[in-house]
Formats: sequence, structure tokens, C-alpha cells
Amino acid sequence: LKGNQGSGKTLLCYIAKKLIDPGVIGVQILPSNVKDLAIDAQSGHLLCYDNVREFKANIADVLCVAATGGALTTRQLYSDAEVQIHHLHVALVLNGIHSFIGQPDLAQRCLPIELLPIVEGKRKSEAQFMSEFHVELPVILRGLLDLTSKILTHLPNGEVSDPERMIDFVRWLAAMELAQGAPAGAYQSAYSEALNQGQLDSILDDALAAAIVDFVEAEVPTAWSDTPSALLTKLNLRASKGTLRSRDWPQNAISLSKKLIPLQASLLTQGIRVELRRGKQRTITITNSGALHDKY
Repeated sequence: LKGNQGSGKTLLCYIAKKLIDPGVIGVQILPSNVKDLAIDAQSGHLLCYDNVREFKANIADVLCVAATGGALTTRQLYSDAEVQIHHLHVALVLNGIHSFIGQPDLAQRCLPIELLPIVEGKRKSEAQFMSEFHVELPVILRGLLDLTSKILTHLPNGEVSDPERMIDFVRWLAAMELAQGAPAGAYQSAYSEALNQGQLDSILDDALAAAIVDFVEAEVPTAWSDTPSALLTKLNLRASKGTLRSRDWPQNAISLSKKLIPLQASLLTQGIRVELRRGKQRTITITNSGALHDKY
């Protein structure tokens, strides 16, 4: 959830907790270490983290694992060799004002929702809103459970038209289209578009990926192929002095090739295929499908 002050991000998290996991743990601050995050994931069915600004790469990796399922192993005590296993598979809601999803791998697992500020004349006090919400809560829950029942009935017959990484969720959307009589593929298409936009936002937050996008937009109408050194020269011409001095910017051709590998999948979602080939001479081939031009 992303939005400016006064857009109801924290309140929406509270509502989600009440509907899905009304336990004693409410909206929290994102832990700063992996083990605490793993412990949180075992304490409920839904975790809501408030006012997220940024997080380190290892936290992003654990959030990816928690979204799709996995495990984290740690020593039970520092004085022995016993292994403690933390099973990770939990729904997560992150909210904040800033763009905090900067990792393309995590962006593929997120459904970004932009919240608009609440109009001043339509604001209510928290006490008034929660009083009205709790009156309506049984009706809301019944409506959600009825819809869930219909979706489960249609689940075997739902046809996936826009497969994405979270394929089980896409199947759920296909069944939801049948349950609500929506046009085939309507919800799936909207989800894919939201994912692609989220991927583009995360790509543009990465200096190297943003430089690749800029280079393709300006100089690669269809395809380009040359050595890693030639590509680095091209990208250096488009980078600012501050970017060139950054630790994250590749300083040589070998470093460039290594940094491109984890960006391949996310760039492909934007219609940019990056292929690295080895032979007597290493080459990088960049193909532009034209999808990038459609997004601008």
C-alpha cells in the first residue's frame, strides 16, 4: 500500500487484520533482522508492517520466501549446534509513503495499490469509523465467505490467460471472474498490468537497470549486440558523475556482466531481453520487443 499522509494506509491494514487474522498482534514496524521477521511469520496468518521506508536486500529475500513458502534455519543457541527451523509462508501487507520495493524479484510477488488522500470533508474520527465498522463486520465477513465459497466451486474450471509468477493467485482470479460473471481474463489482465508497472518502478530505482531502459529507449529500436565493454561505454555516457562513482555501478566489463544476470527477468517483463553469450569473445545481445515503447 502506497500513499501520502492521510490516505488511510494504517487504517486499511487494521481492517485487513480484523477480517483475516484478528489476533492480539496488530500493525507492526518491519523488523530489522531476518530472525525476528521469521518469528513474526509463525505468529499469525497475516502480517502488516507500517510506515516502511526501505529495507536491506536480505530482508527483501526473506519477504520473497515468506510470500511463496520456504524455511529459514538458525542455531537454537549460540552455545550448541542444534538447528532451529522457521517455516515461512504468510500473507504480508507493507505500507508507506516512499517507494520501498526496489528489488525486482520482490516486485513480482507484490500487488501494488496506490491510495488517494481522503477528502477533508469526508473524514471521520477513528472511534466513529471503528464503531460503524464493527456493526457491519458480520455482514462483510459473510459476504467474503460467500464469495470465497463460489470461487472454490469455480476453481477447477478457471482458465489462466495471463500467467504470472504467483500462478496460484492468478488461478484464483480466473475462478473469481467466473464467480462474479466478469469478462474472461479481466481480473488477470488488471493484475498483470499492476505487476508490470510495479516492476518498471523497481527497475527505474536501480541505476544500472534504469540506464539499460534509457539506452534501449534511445538507441535500440529492435536489437543491439556487442561486447560487455562496448555496452559499459554506452551506459557510462548516460550515467551521472555521482552514479559513476557509486559502489553499485559496474566499474569494468566483468562486473557489468555479473550485475546484469539478476536483472534479466525483470527487464524481460518490460520487453527487454538481455542475453549473455560466451565464446572466443563475450557478447551481450539486447532485444527490444516494442513493449517498452507502449509503456511510455
